[in-house]
Amino acid sequence: MNKKILIPILAVAFPLTVDAQSLKTGDTVTITNGTFTILDATGYPVFTHQTNSSNFSRDIEVIDNNRVAFWSDDAFSPSLTIFNVTDLSETKYTFPGWSTVNNISYGGLAIDGDQLFMTDMSTSGAEARGIIRFDLNNQAYSRFADHEGYIDVAFSTNGLLYALKDDYWGHLDIIDPTTEEVINSINLDAVSPRGVAVDADGNLYVTEWGGNVLQLDSQGQQLQSITVSNNLNDIDVNASGLLTVTNWEGQLYEVDFAQHSSYLLYTGSSYQMPFTDPVDFTQVAPESPTLQAHSSRKGKWINTTLNWSTAAESVDIYFNGSIIETSSSNVAQYSYSKFISQKFVVCNAGTTDCSQPYIAN
Repeated sequence: MNKKILIPILAVAFPLTVDAQSLKTGDTVTITNGTFTILDATGYPVFTHQTNSSNFSRDIEVIDNNRVAFWSDDAFSPSLTIFNVTDLSETKYTFPGWSTVNNISYGGLAIDGDQLFMTDMSTSGAEARGIIRFDLNNQAYSRFADHEGYIDVAFSTNGLLYALKDDYWGHLDIIDPTTEEVINSINLDAVSPRGVAVDADGNLYVTEWGGNVLQLDSQGQQLQSITVSNNLNDIDVNASGLLTVTNWEGQLYEVDFAQHSSYLLYTGSSYQMPFTDPVDFTQVAPESPTLQAHSSRKGKWINTTLNWSTAAESVDIYFNGSIIETSSSNVAQYSYSKFISQKFVVCNAGTTDCSQPYIAN
């Protein structure tokens, strides 16, 4: 396997300080022509922001409570934007040879841990194709499966990457991201498919441009079909099984195959395709808090300040083995008599994922 690890040729940051936002389970995020929106569980837009990427956004993925990644700018010279919803900072990355056919319903992102995967197609002046892997930690990238052009990608809980080919009838490659080799190919027998998603049971979900959402088993055999709306494109499913699809008219639907029904959740701008990702952090436990602290003495008191960082929404603060407070902040101050031992520990709320202890003396 001929594999090159390179660094993106461009990275641009746009910092801006605002009131803090964060993502939580039950939210759905959308990107439409650079407009980022957080919807609550009822479909109500609780936050909207026009990013610095205004042209033809193509897909979006949640990275963590504070960050999303989305495909931005035009088809032939796209950018990967990492957007921080807390401070509204943006960092853009571009990659040599990355492009897609000028069809707004083409182009996909998928995420697995700290690795992002992007579809790539051969176009005039940018003949490279396949899948681009981007490392969020060191910003290195590589291209693989370059025998084929793809229009969408999705990850499954078994760690495999599902890549939808650029053809009318919906052929799907299943790729092992460790070896970067195609281990299986499936004929979905779908008419003009545009998006693919995989649930925790291995079932496949496919949107057809004509308006159907298909549910298929892991071998590609159709189980059910629901007609939702014309001109469907993006589809995503979270760890809890929430399935969302979008269309050309700027509409976002929830689809429930158990009830064989669909529900219009949100309507954005007409003829501007939104791309969506339903948020669910229940399957990805945040790392243990990182605790920094200092203390000082004043008379018979020891004054202690705790500072911590964590992706969890709140923390439990322990003093000498007992919870003294549950906090959604990242700082706390305490004063206790110098005549007693003082051990502080900060844990993600309701868990045993805890920081190293701090001994105040």
